[in-house]
Amino acid sequence: MPRLPKLLLLLVTGLTAVLRAPGLFANSFQADEALFATWAREIAIWRDPLLALQPVDKPPLLFYLQALFYPLFGPVEFAARWPNWIVSLLLVPLTGVLVWKLYRRAETAVIAAAFVALFPLSIQFSATAFTDPLMTFLLMTGLTAVSCLKPGWAGIFLGLALLTKYQAVLFLPLLLGLGWLVGWRSARWGRWL
Repeated sequence: MPRLPKLLLLLVTGLTAVLRAPGLFANSFQADEALFATWAREIAIWRDPLLALQPVDKPPLLFYLQALFYPLFGPVEFAARWPNWIVSLLLVPLTGVLVWKLYRRAETAVIAAAFVALFPLSIQFSATAFTDPLMTFLLMTGLTAVSCLKPGWAGIFLGLALLTKYQAVLFLPLLLGLGWLVGWRSARWGRWL
């Protein structure tokens, strides 16, 4: 990617951080967020690190990531929101890289990243303790790996997305279709599996 679009992507990512930062401290938890944060806290204090005593109906990747931030910040709401906030920032340049790989047009990559940075729903959900932002980031990382002809990494990121939320399986046709469009052959499909 040319140098100017890289600088523009950095500026857009900085704008993303500014727009999303107030959300870390703005609202109290919604019921599901509070439940997820409670599970993460149970992991963090080693009361129930495998969540064997909890009625967990979600894959646990987000809860383990949240648990990493409790020792750093204490039992506060923004500690549970921190992982999603970080991935929401990383999603912006990742979108630019994916669009660059697919279209080879720097201005298109910057515009796509700006849309992700400025999209109101993306801003609103970036600083939550829900599972959706992490799943979206992992799926976009998998799509980027497909476009970079890295099938093993694409499979790993799809697996991590499934460990975040089961609905990630709904994006399987998109990953498979992109693999077909970029010309994967049988050896790459084998590495992806």
